[in-house]
Amino acid sequence: MRRILKAEFYKLSRMKSFWGLLVISCVLSCILLLDGSPPAKSLDVFNHILYTAPLLYVLIMIFGALFIGSDFENRTIQSYISAGHKRVHILLVKIIVHLTGCISILCLPLFAGAAAGCMLFGITSASLSALFLKSVLAIWIICAMAMLPCLCGFLFQGVGKALTLPLVLFFVMLFLLNGRHYPLVAAVLPMGQLRLLCFDQLTSLNVFLTNFLWIFICCIWAYWNFSRTDLK
Repeated sequence: MRRILKAEFYKLSRMKSFWGLLVISCVLSCILLLDGSPPAKSLDVFNHILYTAPLLYVLIMIFGALFIGSDFENRTIQSYISAGHKRVHILLVKIIVHLTGCISILCLPLFAGAAAGCMLFGITSASLSALFLKSVLAIWIICAMAMLPCLCGFLFQGVGKALTLPLVLFFVMLFLLNGRHYPLVAAVLPMGQLRLLCFDQLTSLNVFLTNFLWIFICCIWAYWNFSRTDLK
């Protein structure tokens, strides 16, 4: 498992599309930061970027399809199995590296904005504690968000279908989050929880349990399908 983990992280570091999505994420976050009233304190910068982060969900959907779906098309997964690696180890490695890439794509502009806000406006100890807690919760939520494209990659085992379904679900979730039952939907969808987190409308326990359930279900479903797939 250690060998394929090292190989996957090396592949991630050499993946041009990953670095491209990272740059696009930072650029889009800067553009979206210009929308609205100017921030008055460091936590405002962080909250504003966090509020717009769900709009960048598309980027990690693209990354997931390319990172996992292309491995089935290029027969990288099949090569791992032929080399004697267990499917559960392959799944765990792909999930770990995939989550690392997704967290990097969405969190780099978030943390860069927080650092810039601290330098421009300064920060109190109370704000620093709130910033740290929100950062931890945001990372956990992003992990749950990233499991959808990861699951689709293992279900459809190709770039096209692994990207199409998440994109369709993305627009469905946007529609639901702009509907009449927004508070209820946002409380159970990781994508909506990022926005509730901006306004301190979520408890840490709620964030942990809800997103743990999302991650657990997606992992079990992905393993159930992957373990029974006849790879040719």
